[in-house]
Amino acid sequence: MIQQPRVPSSGLMPASDVLIRAKEVITNRDILVELLSKHTGNSVETVANVMRRPYYMDAPKAKEFGVIDRILWRGQEKIIADVVPSEEFDKNAGIKSVV
Repeated sequence: MIQQPRVPSSGLMPASDVLIRAKEVITNRDILVELLSKHTGNSVETVANVMRRPYYMDAPKAKEFGVIDRILWRGQEKIIADVVPSEEFDKNAGIKSVV
């Protein structure tokens, strides 16, 4: 029997179906890049570069990037002010730094 090569993905699929799905994913990605670019004010290139790998943002970075309008949570400044530098934390915990 002669048939198209199949690849594992939700069961066995003909190669033509894999190609169709790949094209759909690429199209959806391009639409998402354009929408994010439009609504964040960043260039298409910037958004595409950021999306190449998982890109994690805290609230201030998300605001800077344009994916949020404002940060609703209050009290963050106090928590950040209470954070000690890593060297001081290590010293207080009895951890000796080797340089």
